[in-house]
Amino acid sequence: MTADEEDGARTRELERQLALRDALLRQVLTQRGEALLSWLEEARARAFEAAQARRRDPATGLLRHGYFRTRLAFEVDRGQRAQEPLGLVLLDLDGFATLNRVAGYERGEEALGLVGGSLPALWIARPSRRPPVLGREGGDSFGVILPGEGRAETAARAEEIWRLVDSLSLGTQRLSASVGAIAFTSRLLQADKLLAITYLALERARRQGGNQVVFEEL
Repeated sequence: MTADEEDGARTRELERQLALRDALLRQVLTQRGEALLSWLEEARARAFEAAQARRRDPATGLLRHGYFRTRLAFEVDRGQRAQEPLGLVLLDLDGFATLNRVAGYERGEEALGLVGGSLPALWIARPSRRPPVLGREGGDSFGVILPGEGRAETAARAEEIWRLVDSLSLGTQRLSASVGAIAFTSRLLQADKLLAITYLALERARRQGGNQVVFEEL
């Protein structure tokens, strides 16, 4: 073998070794990259779960008060910009303070959980064009935002919610609710004003004996 042939052989062997080393390095980087990607995806999933847990009320499984109010402001603003209707329904459980006092705090928590867990079923049975936003307004109060729903649909949903609660019971204890509802299309209203008007409708339902729906006209 000539000197040139020996140099060529050494060069080819060096190139082969470099290619093998490069392939091995790429494999290691790919494996590490996949492991890193998997770790990042798992971290994102855990962060999402933690964020969801912070947003959810532990007793009802629905949005907490603050997140519900924030979402209401967002939906009101979006509805006005898009010139779309929006409905809002608020409900209070009748006799909840008495239930807590007589049957105990745990029984009251059970009632809240029963209502919170049952409300989503209404939209499984009869889906709407856009999903509702369900939240706990505080105490025994619940809120339902109905994006894209006008007067007729909001009134129908309020009746469904009232009938749903009326069908629930804890042993021999029947539940009932006072319900206030409102809908608007393009009128310029702030979220807190819309909420205040709906609470007026809810208060009327309570003053009139409870276990009924009052729809407030704008």
